[in-house]
Amino acid sequence: MIRYTNLPLIRRVEGILKPGGYLLAEAHRLTDAEVAGPRGQRFRVAPGELRAAARGYEIIEYGEGIVEDPDGRPSDLARILARRPSAC
Repeated sequence: MIRYTNLPLIRRVEGILKPGGYLLAEAHRLTDAEVAGPRGQRFRVAPGELRAAARGYEIIEYGEGIVEDPDGRPSDLARILARRPSAC
């Protein structure tokens, strides 16, 4: 789920993924900085919101901040790589 904001979908995907399956998501964060991406708040996530939506997953990597896009413009992003816990 790359640069698409639908936090409830993260919860639904958990039920679809096989145990050990991966979730990869990236979302634009709310910011006042001049960055690339959507201007509307409904298309951005608050700091920590993506991580909170992934509760129940095993977080492998998580980060938030300004990154440089391939075209050189800055983007303020939240990124997560998580795994559905394996069945015991």
